[in-house]
Amino acid sequence: MNTNEVSMISVMFEEIKKLIKKSENREQSTVSPPDLSGIESKVNQSEERLLSKLDEIKEFISHPAPQKHFHRISIDIASSWVFIALISLSLLVICSIGINISQQNKNGKLRYNDLKYRYIRMTNGISPEDLNLLENIFRNPDNNKVINRIRTDVETYEQKIKEQAEKLQQMNRDSSDVQQLQKEINDLKVGK
Repeated sequence: MNTNEVSMISVMFEEIKKLIKKSENREQSTVSPPDLSGIESKVNQSEERLLSKLDEIKEFISHPAPQKHFHRISIDIASSWVFIALISLSLLVICSIGINISQQNKNGKLRYNDLKYRYIRMTNGISPEDLNLLENIFRNPDNNKVINRIRTDVETYEQKIKEQAEKLQQMNRDSSDVQQLQKEINDLKVGK
């Protein structure tokens, strides 16, 4: 309720008191009923205002306005164990990343060393000058085309060696089969 309504109600009560006192005085002097029509209208008006305000309050309570909620996550570094845990976790992640990068570099060097070894084996050895030239090719990152050509040459050579080895094994098996058949033929001839 606002102050105007409260003051209006208090004024109405004062008027009612005055009227009651007047009516008591009149009863003592004359017995005529007081004129309450003006007061009734004011009471009805104030009652209507109060009911409308109550309806507004009920409506506001039943359908409140949406409120925004702000969620904040804060890390309190005042406690030492949280601070130490965050620092140690950060250091662990940084160390892990550093170790992974160095391991990747080492693996790349080992791949190149393996390719160099396979190339030397393909060429049946090389001279120190050729070895120095080969090292310079693999040191320079701009020589990817040359390195890829060396890789394809080595892989082709190794594939041919593998095929040749399979053919030799097949020939050995065939020759052992031929010898076995020859022996069986000889045994059959001797047995006659």
